[in-house]
Amino acid sequence: MDVTQLKKTLETEELFVNTVEWKHVNYSAYLKSTNEILKSKVEEKNRIKRLQNNQQRINFAEEGMRIHKHQSGEICAFCGNAISEETFQELESYFSADEVAVLKNRIVEGKKKVSQLSSLIISMKWTQAAFYPEYQETAGNILDDLVAHKKIILSFCDALEDALESKEKNLFSELDELDIEVPEDFDFSSYNSLVKNNKEYGASLATKKREAQEKLRYNMIYKLLGQFKYDVKCVQMNDVRKTFKNVKEEFDKKVGQQADLEADIQNLNDQIDALKPKAESRGTGN
Repeated sequence: MDVTQLKKTLETEELFVNTVEWKHVNYSAYLKSTNEILKSKVEEKNRIKRLQNNQQRINFAEEGMRIHKHQSGEICAFCGNAISEETFQELESYFSADEVAVLKNRIVEGKKKVSQLSSLIISMKWTQAAFYPEYQETAGNILDDLVAHKKIILSFCDALEDALESKEKNLFSELDELDIEVPEDFDFSSYNSLVKNNKEYGASLATKKREAQEKLRYNMIYKLLGQFKYDVKCVQMNDVRKTFKNVKEEFDKKVGQQADLEADIQNLNDQIDALKPKAESRGTGN
């Protein structure tokens, strides 16, 4: 008998936990979409010779466009020279080309979808405390598996996001595809089954408490009997009863013998009394 479990049941308040409604996620599609973006690149239509189709120089120029005011005479933070209006126009045309905008938008949308998936998974919370004592251990095992799988999927999402962020800096060149394992989707069947059992248990909680109370009462009686050494006392009591029976039988026998003696004595007394008048009469005649 698990006394601790019974005490927990007796102290348990009604608990509520819902099943998980999960829409299947196609992680392969996420990987495929990301790899398609990584393999895409912008073909330069307005080639700028000094950039030499070098990604590092392109990234440097784009960063320069971001940090400088787009006005003639702005001093370059790198070389200290004034930036001409023609240079700004040339770079703006270069980085705002339709192809650049389209690829940037694909990357932004890709990151957004992955981020939304990550946020959804992060928001999923499960607690072992939502289950009744009888299901605590099983719930703990199931939740450990779910949390471990949650980390695997979040790691997958992080890899996609890192790759897309890298692509943002390499619009004009292809990047290697991600070669990572696609995780399996969540399986909430065991969890939802346990939730169902938990709800059914909650519906009969009053009965469970009465049963636990009865079992604890019997357990206390058993402990007290053990402390009292009930088995030993029973043997001793039986011995005493047996002795008492023997003594009582002997006593009853003696009482019977006493009654017989008293009857004999009474009989003799009666005989004596019967002889007295005759004796007295003979004495008077002499």
